[in-house]
Amino acid sequence: MLRANQVGGDFYFVKFVFPGIIGDMDLPEDATIEKHSLALIGGLEANYLTLRDVNFDFYMYEGLYNDEYGI
Repeated sequence: MLRANQVGGDFYFVKFVFPGIIGDMDLPEDATIEKHSLALIGGLEANYLTLRDVNFDFYMYEGLYNDEYGI
């Protein structure tokens, strides 16, 4: 949502499904390649942070909770 606002677009949730959320981002028609890239980087950031937390839990607790197996 933050990245969509930064580039002048809108983000909204379409559906909540296991193991995550399906969302849709609408960017303005005059959005440049830089703005598209910034929006894409936001998604990669979120995925990386989720993966980092799962890996931390795996090594810290020598295993994962059931909800983390689907990620």
